[in-house]
Amino acid sequence: MKIGGNFFKMDIDYEPAFDIPNSLRQTLQIEFSYTQPAYADDFQSRPISSLLGNYIGEDASFDVKCISPVETAADKLSALVWRVIKRDRTSDKDDPSIVRHLHDLYALRDNISNDFDQFKALVDRSHSIDAATSSRNTGMPIVEAAEAAYQMIISDAEYQREYSRFVSAMSYEKTHKRASMSDAAEYMALLISKLSAGERDDSAEKESLIDSPEVSKALSTDGLTSLKSTFESKGEQENPETNSSDPSETKNRLDKRSFLSY
Repeated sequence: MKIGGNFFKMDIDYEPAFDIPNSLRQTLQIEFSYTQPAYADDFQSRPISSLLGNYIGEDASFDVKCISPVETAADKLSALVWRVIKRDRTSDKDDPSIVRHLHDLYALRDNISNDFDQFKALVDRSHSIDAATSSRNTGMPIVEAAEAAYQMIISDAEYQREYSRFVSAMSYEKTHKRASMSDAAEYMALLISKLSAGERDDSAEKESLIDSPEVSKALSTDGLTSLKSTFESKGEQENPETNSSDPSETKNRLDKRSFLSY
């Protein structure tokens, strides 16, 4: 059992019915937190049902109060940032599954987009709470820290491999529908760009997270489509021998090529 300032968690051994991939914990981890949600009256009720109950025709469903997906997304961004910056792969406590936060932020993009102002406020709150703990304090404002974490992710090829292992082991989506590393990393760059709006002067806003005028222009938009097309265009310009008029081939090349090359 591990006990922290505002939480405790324990690992429970169990006999699995199937082989457990190395990318997953070999135990069941239960964690309890003493912190309150940012908006105590903003719980969302979600139904829980039993697969066995549904199969035998007995209703065993009930409702559970859940934290808003926007608050979860904000916590995930803050967690991803400090964990990447503070990460030590040589430690026996190293957790390669932190890439789950990168994946989940992309999965929660619609919730974030629908209430971005609340998301931004919750990110600031979560970052402030994390900064109060020395092991989580990056010593930087959230946008600066997020930019630093982003650069670490895209410049370290191991994150690509960890991401692929995690998604292949955890995602129930069909392969062609799974969020690629490039999709998730591009969305993180977009989030950082939007979070930084209003926090910098005009000259600083012109700086791009990625050294490309085309990508910088794409990051200033609200959508992912122009950003995606920019990366595809950039890839074609750098690799003219692989150019194709078939959009599906371009998409396949983008998914297969590491986002780290950009």
